[in-house]
Amino acid sequence: EEGETLLPLGDILINLDKAESQAKDYGHSTEREIAFLIAHSVFHLFGYDHIAKKQEEIMIRCQKQIMRDMRKLRWNNIFFVNSAP
Repeated sequence: EEGETLLPLGDILINLDKAESQAKDYGHSTEREIAFLIAHSVFHLFGYDHIAKKQEEIMIRCQKQIMRDMRKLRWNNIFFVNSAP
């Protein structure tokens, strides 16, 4: 909207090969792993970290809520695009 200013926080880069490998290690889909990595990364962009116990607890609680909300939307409604050539 007019008068609004966007504040770029940073970039999120996901290594799809690593995400696929981690998904296999954790026993869930690659799409679920990518969704988790995105949610986790967004918290880092917002300034959270998991070095301090209190912030780690907040990150974990919020990530779990986001993952529950995304599951309600169903994974097949979330599109992942590989922008690599």
